Amino acid sequence: MDIIEFIEKDDFFVIFDNGLVKESNFISNNNFVISKNGNYKIIYSNVVANQNVSFKVDKGVKANITEIYSKYSNNSKYNLYIELLDNAVVDFLTIRFVENEINYTSKVVLSVNSIFRQINVCKINEQTSGKVVVELNGNFSKADIKNIILNESSKKQKHEFKIMHNISETESYLLNYAVCDNKSILFIDNEGFVFEGAEKSNMNQITKGIILDLESEISANPILKIDNYNVIANHGASIGAIDDEELFYLMSRGLTKADSEKLILSGYFTFVVNEIKDEKIKDYILNNLLRE
Repeated sequence: MDIIEFIEKDDFFVIFDNGLVKESNFISNNNFVISKNGNYKIIYSNVVANQNVSFKVDKGVKANITEIYSKYSNNSKYNLYIELLDNAVVDFLTIRFVENEINYTSKVVLSVNSIFRQINVCKINEQTSGKVVVELNGNFSKADIKNIILNESSKKQKHEFKIMHNISETESYLLNYAVCDNKSILFIDNEGFVFEGAEKSNMNQITKGIILDLESEISANPILKIDNYNVIANHGASIGAIDDEELFYLMSRGLTKADSEKLILSGYFTFVVNEIKDEKIKDYILNNLLRE
């Protein structure tokens, strides 16, 4: 399916081609303001170099934003900067099904009472390096990030997530679902900071990982740095293989081992994917995550 087909009639959209705006119904360059409530699609097509995008979400605006990467990006660097002004609410879906090596960085800055909810789905078939930084700079701001990361590339991949509580009464939730197969190596580094003066903050970080073969590795490194006593801060990581009893049960019902693993992974991913309201995009994600 061509990713451009995800653009619906009433969507605001922009298609970037090799770093520049190719087509859009609301902007003309890579730096813009989202000033209206609505659904937005950001499509990266045929990126072979650098892609830099920067935008603000205006005060009080509620935006549903879907960001989709071209499968054929090659040795590309994506740099994204998002700023949410006071009371802005953003639901942000990132889809990265990419065949070649890419590197990405994202920075999200939140103001007073702004909310940023992200689902990030990532399956890249080459070496990858990515970094996401979230700064909670306004009281009562909240970030909720859920990541699905699948590495079966036989290469090393590293994904870093840094959450910074810079002011009091802020919340953040970071949940990673990781899967590794085919002699691949996956590093997931979570860093959480609660700085002096950021009392009454609430920070939670969890990584769950499944390893599908004996030669793959998942390394989860949760780090919390707290300069305040009056906060709630939790982190954890659990990495393991698929339960043998679950596999045996499904295979005893006539499924192959590969099909049994797919069924189990489907349930593993569904917790996050079911939050996506667009059925066409939901099916696209599950089909790509589970295809061989």
